[in-house]
Amino acid sequence: MIKRICFIVVVLFFCCCLGCSSDDSPSVRVLQWGVAEVYYDAYNGLTESLGSKGYKPGVNIDIKRVIAKGDYDLAKRVINRWKNESPDLIVTIGTKATLAAKEVLHPESSSIPLVFVGCAFPHLTGVIDSYHPQKGITGIGAETPVRERVNLLLRVLPHIKRVVIPYFPDNPQAGITATEARAILEEKGVRAITLALSKKEGPRAAVRKIGKISSQCDVIYLPTDPVLYVPSTLKGVIDEALSKGKPTTGVTINSVKSGALLALYSDYYEQGVEAADMVDMVLHGTPPRKIAPRPGQSHYLAINIGSARALGINIPRSIMLEAREIIDINSDKDAPKLVH
Repeated sequence: MIKRICFIVVVLFFCCCLGCSSDDSPSVRVLQWGVAEVYYDAYNGLTESLGSKGYKPGVNIDIKRVIAKGDYDLAKRVINRWKNESPDLIVTIGTKATLAAKEVLHPESSSIPLVFVGCAFPHLTGVIDSYHPQKGITGIGAETPVRERVNLLLRVLPHIKRVVIPYFPDNPQAGITATEARAILEEKGVRAITLALSKKEGPRAAVRKIGKISSQCDVIYLPTDPVLYVPSTLKGVIDEALSKGKPTTGVTINSVKSGALLALYSDYYEQGVEAADMVDMVLHGTPPRKIAPRPGQSHYLAINIGSARALGINIPRSIMLEAREIIDINSDKDAPKLVH
């Protein structure tokens, strides 16, 4: 009897060992730039899609994530540590996370493949040279066309005269999209003012600056800037604008849920899903030079009719019908409510 029990214990132990991660499991390291919600969306899309492909963390894949919290030096130190560990693949979420990885790894000569996601206009910010195949690096770009954003804004508010565009110059995608928006607005006869903000002064000072200048404009236009979309900063900016009766237009669904009038946005979760396809290909032996980087497949419109009502703005029905999501604000609980 004792021998039989011992035999069963040994068998169970052996089976458990088979289910555990082995040294042969591929190792994937993920560097997330900051705490903006879109970065978490991209990570969730990536990991959930990998799960649907049969990858199970701790069983047949070793995947670990570090969030750099907007610290470029920390991002480089993390990548340098991983470079010494030589994982099978590094995934970066966000433009500056990817730039830090490129600076340390030099993908064109590195043995560690690099897949990026959540990088706005990567072919303009130094992430890639173009959307043609690159040696050592591939990924999914986040591109919400600035001209389409401006055209949408002017369809909703055709009589605006003055727009303020705040941004943090430390973020290359912020400067690029802010400058392009200003040029397009001025081309259409709207005075546009770019307001450069300093990270050293902190988010509260930035919110105060934006709030102060919002009384002198018709709209606050938020470009693609990861610092502005940190939840607390985003909510502060939108609340300041609303308190002065001014609408805000953003580039994420979360900006609309926080009270922005509207947003034309890329779905970072979907981009994480698309990046997972690339990760799977690399882990199965396809080098990045054979996987062309590409922009995300789609972008969507979200509208906050609660903010529109509070600001006395009538959004044309034709535009409402274009929206993927229409959100109201529950005035009793001050929480977003999905209408459509």
